[in-house]
Amino acid sequence: MIPTRRVWILAAAALALGGCRAVAPALGTDVQTAAATADGVLGGVSNRFITIERDPKARVARQHIARGALSPSRLFADTTAWLWSPDPSTRAIGWRGANENGKMVFRAGRNLTPPSRPGEGLHHLHLRSLGGNAFEWKADVDFGIGGATPTAVAGIPVAWIAAGERADTAAMRAEVRNAFVNSRREWGRLFTLVAIRSEQDASGAWRQRHTVVLNTARASRSYPAFGKWLKDYISPVRMHLRWHRGGRTWFDFTLRYDTLTVAFRSRNGLVLPLEGGEELQPDTVTMEMEFSTRLSIFRLGFEQLRGDFITVREPGRRGWLMRFTQEPDWRLPPLAESMLRSPLRRPFILGGSTVSVIAVSKPAGPQNILARKMLVPVQDSPIMRFLGHLGNAAVEGYVDRAEDESIVWISSSFDALRDDLKRVLSGH
Repeated sequence: MIPTRRVWILAAAALALGGCRAVAPALGTDVQTAAATADGVLGGVSNRFITIERDPKARVARQHIARGALSPSRLFADTTAWLWSPDPSTRAIGWRGANENGKMVFRAGRNLTPPSRPGEGLHHLHLRSLGGNAFEWKADVDFGIGGATPTAVAGIPVAWIAAGERADTAAMRAEVRNAFVNSRREWGRLFTLVAIRSEQDASGAWRQRHTVVLNTARASRSYPAFGKWLKDYISPVRMHLRWHRGGRTWFDFTLRYDTLTVAFRSRNGLVLPLEGGEELQPDTVTMEMEFSTRLSIFRLGFEQLRGDFITVREPGRRGWLMRFTQEPDWRLPPLAESMLRSPLRRPFILGGSTVSVIAVSKPAGPQNILARKMLVPVQDSPIMRFLGHLGNAAVEGYVDRAEDESIVWISSSFDALRDDLKRVLSGH
């Protein structure tokens, strides 16, 4: 499914990027390496979402796994979803996406080779039985990013933040209009940059607030099915996300009524506490989230989901890891309250759930990769099957009707952003 929060954040970054050559140092040691970052990351996303084909095994497995992810007891025994069993308690499948004659073709298999070009990917999924109704999902995805280095990938948010450190926001908006012509056209089919506020405080730091709006009516004019899916399943989302530690807040995201607002305070692209002071964001902070959405006649969600947000800085590796070990307060229909307790607590006990996105240097390989990993324990139960049933409407609506149009939009938008950014970096 389309990575919703990632699209919102990248939309804000794309629209707020001020169109200046000053972003180059954050994206690479010079203009050429910054352009390589644009080719590898933005071009990789564009290449990934060209016309997509899946062989029969990959297509069927994807459908069955998406529908049974929250209630895996039956899925574990579903031979159409898996290719092999590393041991009696584990089921596994892999597929590789490769560019073949202008299409991204996904083929299921076992001994698959690493991605060789930006946008190509290698996916492995494992479902392990822990006994009884308890299971553990493990997902590993390697995404090709060409010559983009881990340091440059980690510099993308720094470039975005630094680009907004200007008092003349009217000039910043004019630069976006003039320099990012193609990006504005493609991203503008879904999003509108409503406001950029950037003010320097007494300490010399910049207080920034960016506001972006999703316009589903406009999206429907270019992409009728995708626009309807966004209206049905994204417009109802309410979310508040905050990075904090010890009474200090480094990022604050709010999504409500199709409006995303991002607030932070910075100097030279580095984040400082919103409350004031000079402390840089530590490598480990608390990420706290509230989330709700409407599915069918129900509004479902949670409050006070807290986890560790860890910045990874290792030789040849840069990225971010999130670990969740504390169960949130659930917001569920009254009838579901009786089905709570252990099933919804399972993802947060023992080692909890982890998600990471880490850029990895591969000097001996064909290219560097963006490695995404996920480890999530689940417990099959009536409440999980109930939630899975509600969520399947969104999944099937996307796969059956909206996916093809969303792929066109993603590919064209990131292609335009890459080309505009490279033109800005080269001074043309």
